[in-house]
Amino acid sequence: MSKEALSSGAQDSELYQVYRGHERGVTAGERVVASLEKNPHLQRINSLLAECEQLTGVDMTDTDDSSTVESSETNALAASKAEMARIEQILSKEQIESLSKVACKRVVNFVRIRRKVERAQAEIKEELVALITSVHDQSNTREATEVWQTINTLEEALALLPDQIDRLATQSPEAFTAHWLLRLRHYKKQYEKTGLIETPGVAKVSARLMKDVRKKLEGTNGVAVLLGDTGTGKTVMARKIAEELSPDGKYEFVGAHSRMTPDDLLHRFGITVEELDSGKVPMLIKKAQEKYQTDNPTVTGEQLTADLKTVAEVVKQHASEKQLVSKKLLEAVGRAMENGSIVVIDEFNYLSPETMAALNDVLSNANKTKPGFGIIMTGNFGKKFKRQGLDPALVNRLSSGICDYNYPPQEIDATLENSIISKEDADNGAPTKPRDLFLSGLTQSVDNKGNLSGPADTLDNLWGLSQNFALIQQVAGGKDIRNLEIGTSMAQGISKFNFESFFLSFRNYNSIVREWKLDGYEYSLDWYIYENVIRPAGVIAPREAAQLFYIFQMWGGKFAGNEWGGVTVDATAWTITGLETVPDKESFKRKNIPRKYFLPSEIVEAASGRQMPDYQASEEREQTRQEQEKEKFTVDMEKLDKELAEYIANNEYVLEICAAL
Repeated sequence: MSKEALSSGAQDSELYQVYRGHERGVTAGERVVASLEKNPHLQRINSLLAECEQLTGVDMTDTDDSSTVESSETNALAASKAEMARIEQILSKEQIESLSKVACKRVVNFVRIRRKVERAQAEIKEELVALITSVHDQSNTREATEVWQTINTLEEALALLPDQIDRLATQSPEAFTAHWLLRLRHYKKQYEKTGLIETPGVAKVSARLMKDVRKKLEGTNGVAVLLGDTGTGKTVMARKIAEELSPDGKYEFVGAHSRMTPDDLLHRFGITVEELDSGKVPMLIKKAQEKYQTDNPTVTGEQLTADLKTVAEVVKQHASEKQLVSKKLLEAVGRAMENGSIVVIDEFNYLSPETMAALNDVLSNANKTKPGFGIIMTGNFGKKFKRQGLDPALVNRLSSGICDYNYPPQEIDATLENSIISKEDADNGAPTKPRDLFLSGLTQSVDNKGNLSGPADTLDNLWGLSQNFALIQQVAGGKDIRNLEIGTSMAQGISKFNFESFFLSFRNYNSIVREWKLDGYEYSLDWYIYENVIRPAGVIAPREAAQLFYIFQMWGGKFAGNEWGGVTVDATAWTITGLETVPDKESFKRKNIPRKYFLPSEIVEAASGRQMPDYQASEEREQTRQEQEKEKFTVDMEKLDKELAEYIANNEYVLEICAAL
């Protein structure tokens, strides 16, 4: 095949990919419309509205807002259909069908290999945990350096598998698109199940923490501490690690508070309701009957038989009823000690010195616990939150068990467009810009199949929000904004940023993205930032509200409309005034904003941080592969012909027999 023909084929493939992207969006949009039209509740609402219209003489559906939304959705569908029609004028129906088969074949081949690697990855992970457990159970291997070197090597190999899948996905645009859409679907399921999305950066941190925590639990008699800034997701990560390290994934969880006592963690005496074990009833009947006979020696004959029968009936009746029993009840740490599982103590440095000392006593007496027991604590050090004094003995123990956990990586300077590296740079091994927080928001924004419909600036707004949150987290963590290389001229003449009692968290970020999506991206993103961050901070932490508003406005480009004209921030004293002048939500509704169905290529480039693989390169690789297979086939045939000739030369009688037949 000539390079000219190859280039023409690549152009057709690229054109088909655009066609397929619009077709995908149209299909998703029409599916939603069809589903709504069949919804009995919507049908009933429309019926009632029609009834009200007849009664009042007013068209209940003729509002500016509803017509704008409906027309924008209609226009988005119409635009995609028009683009499909344009491409159909260039590519024939036969070409589209042929290209569809080729694309489908590439996707199927990639997904088949991807699934096999992922299954192997999951099994390796399980076997690695089992290997570590078996090593601990054998005294002759537990202390052997060679064993842990082998385990470290296996862990490193396991950590490389995701990167290998990523490289495999770059073999063709179809594989690349399928890979990242499947990944977004996986992230969505992860978030719904655990609240944690293991993006590439988070997955690497998770693997490192898992390894570190396991070693800390070994080296400190069963305690590890995740320390980091508020809102970074330490608690969710601690839960994940505890689930993986505990038998059958069952672990204990404690939310610490200042009034918590040792008994609240370990055990207490109390009254519980229990049912009597039915297997013990015959023995109880026998003892009761023997006692009756001892206490009533004069009762004999039929009277004794009747009385013993009555005793048995009374015992059975009481045995069937629930009993109040006083006993020692195990609490979270006590249950974990008994079961050999992990217990997570969240915000441990809220605990009183007395309770901390009791924990230290538990950790000092490993012989009282079942193997597998361990404590994972989370806390925020260095912040001016209310904290209890720490027991010196426990501090000494914790000092070697600390694991740092920071906010997920996120690029904070480049625009979304500039953050996507070129095909050439990616092929040459250039790293992509970190975008883990953005991936978290994108995961919530797309539907279960990776489709996204909204204003054309949706992805850019989401990217900007992620950058703002990442920047604020770094500043709140103590970093000097002048050292972050993000245009520091606006940092002149302001007081130092200092966050003491209000911090941004994943919850704030997720709430903003979620609410914005549920409103169909119709309102300005500024409103959701104000409602979820600025307004509550203005009530409980005005100084932090001033700093947050300033950063969002100066570095994030937010709060620039007339609606915010009454809000003033003093950047030297960090005071904010005029929040009461902010209008209601309806004032932030964006009208006549064109909507679109984002192409899969737009979604996956934003998600991956690199341009789509080149069709030309993909087809050249395919042509090379075919030529190699053809060459191999030719060599194999020549070898077979040679072997056949040698066989015939050495076995002429075979030909004689064949001739006789």
